[in-house]
Amino acid sequence: MYSGIIGKIESSGRIARRVFNALLALSGFAQTWLRLRIGKRIFRPLHKHFGKNLRLLASGGAALDPDLAAKLEAVGWQVAIGYGLTETSPLLSINVPNAYRRGSVGKPFPGVEIRIDPSAVEEQGLRNERTVGEIVVRGPNVFAGYRNLPEQTKQAFTPDGWFRTGDIGYFEDGFLYVLGRVSTLIKTESGEKIQTEDVEAAYASETGIREIGVLEERGKLVALIVPKRTGPGDEAGNTVRMAVEAASKRLPSYERISDYAITSDALPRTRLGKIQRHLLVQRFEKAKRADEKIVEVGAMAVEEMSGEDRALLENAAAQSC
Repeated sequence: MYSGIIGKIESSGRIARRVFNALLALSGFAQTWLRLRIGKRIFRPLHKHFGKNLRLLASGGAALDPDLAAKLEAVGWQVAIGYGLTETSPLLSINVPNAYRRGSVGKPFPGVEIRIDPSAVEEQGLRNERTVGEIVVRGPNVFAGYRNLPEQTKQAFTPDGWFRTGDIGYFEDGFLYVLGRVSTLIKTESGEKIQTEDVEAAYASETGIREIGVLEERGKLVALIVPKRTGPGDEAGNTVRMAVEAASKRLPSYERISDYAITSDALPRTRLGKIQRHLLVQRFEKAKRADEKIVEVGAMAVEEMSGEDRALLENAAAQSC
């Protein structure tokens, strides 16, 4: 919906784009700092197009980018976010406009109990100043088990009867925040715990990359990349190389991919659009066997490194290693 709005603005020319961005910033400032909702007045023609009675946009089924939610609010709509799973019928928590916390999935729905189980995450080495762990739930909306699958049902519940969502999260002031999936955590050779979806989002923001799937190989992050532009192999390779280099500069060293393979085939996904990660290893190896272009990312120049990495290089203890 928002992409359609931006597309229309972009096609109207540079002046229209600048005016829209300025008004969007003004509306966002007024809402954040002055508690004034002026978006519906500023963007009256847009609301007339979509329907002047459209007040609330509800998001569920996948994580909503907090920046996108902020832009939708600045345009003049209210945003509500629901979180849950099919096994929980499906709502667990809800982030409603009159008690909204940006970046959160809200507070537990009445009658639903949610707690954080740090054991599943700690076993993989993840540490955080907050109590971070797997989100486990119970309540009248939680299913009893998978039909005729006793082993899978047993694995889905804790010994004391809480359903394991498979999501990592934490509570802050009663609001639940979801960080990612337990199954997508990767442990690097340096001991860092990386959420692959965050790394993928950073690289996918580059225009030269259509799709990217991050996986682990010998303790390092590698990726299978689908270029956005089709063309000769060298052209696609150069486009992806520049995109990877640009994204890597914005990331700390432990979140950078060390090498990647380029493929013209779309990444394997579920019906809901999620990457089938158990197939990535096979696809990555297939790309190597097919002699598709695989590029190893070389050492980055000191002047291109982040401040964090430069400080580490200047540390006496690090230099002695």
